[in-house]
Amino acid sequence: MNDIRFRMKVKRLHEQGPRPLFQFLEELGIERMARHAIDAKLDRYLAIPNEALDVAGGRDMAPILLHGVRR
Repeated sequence: MNDIRFRMKVKRLHEQGPRPLFQFLEELGIERMARHAIDAKLDRYLAIPNEALDVAGGRDMAPILLHGVRR
């Protein structure tokens, strides 16, 4: 269930726009002394061509499927 909550939080942050996302990544980089690692990962992700994302369906998260459990 934690993965579902995490995905929902990431989606909500993304919906708030570029500034909150930037602030979040900047703060995380400073706190964890990982700004260089975050910057390198940004370069890697930004190197993926938009066309490749479109063909692979890589722009949106897969829907969260919840299944009921019977007792």
